Amino acid sequence: RGARLVELLKQGQDQPMGVERQVVAIFAGVHGLLDGIAVDQIVRYETELMEYLDLKHKGLLTAIREKQKIDDDLEKKLKEVIRAFNGEFK
Repeated sequence: RGARLVELLKQGQDQPMGVERQVVAIFAGVHGLLDGIAVDQIVRYETELMEYLDLKHKGLLTAIREKQKIDDDLEKKLKEVIRAFNGEFK
């Protein structure tokens, strides 16, 4: 799990990631939602997860940014969305 978290935290030079996106990535890692993803696929996974959120769940990122915390409802929704994405990730 630690190796996956390290990969998640890497950001390209001059490519900062918004706080709400960092929260989603770290949330997925610390809750074990990335355990089935190969370490060498984490960068691609993270990119595609963010695209998935932008296309299908933009409101989730907005809610994280506005609430500035993950309450029980938001946690449940995040887990559902990430698990759904994991089912589609190849």
